[in-house]
Amino acid sequence: MQWLGSRIIQCGLLVFIIFGKASANDGSNNNYDAKRYKQINVEVFYTNEHVVSDVQEYRSSQQFLVADYNLDRPRNLEKQLESAIKVDGKDASSLSTQKEIDKAKTMLRSHIGRMKASGEFDDIWTGIIKAKKYGLEKYPAIVFNSGESVIYGVTSIKKALHIAQQSRLKHEMGSGYDHNK
Repeated sequence: MQWLGSRIIQCGLLVFIIFGKASANDGSNNNYDAKRYKQINVEVFYTNEHVVSDVQEYRSSQQFLVADYNLDRPRNLEKQLESAIKVDGKDASSLSTQKEIDKAKTMLRSHIGRMKASGEFDDIWTGIIKAKKYGLEKYPAIVFNSGESVIYGVTSIKKALHIAQQSRLKHEMGSGYDHNK
């Protein structure tokens, strides 16, 4: 339990360092002030090959509002449907008789009904639409506060927060700041 408490404090300090002072009246033009953002919005865009590892950890934190999008989800569901319509050991492309095709259609309708009921089709394209909206070109990508900061190629929210912190410090201190010190 002590680890969890120190972890929460670390997250709070990291958020404070990255996103600025807690006071909205500090005179700075800070886009991340505490009054404007009660939570930090984190959107994680990934593929089957490049999964972000700590999404659940940050989702359970009250400081973060996390949404994750597997950009391969439409393709994954398509493959799942294709595998669901095997008739007598044959996949859809091998079916030849009308009886086999009708049986495959029935199986497909049943499988689609189960998928709809379980919510697997809900928001299937949301991640792809949002990735286009942000102009994301590489994955994984972690987006903070609706595009105010984007970190590419990192498979950990923790690391992305650290990189964003370093970038912010470098920006605030000018080009002479070396984040490797």
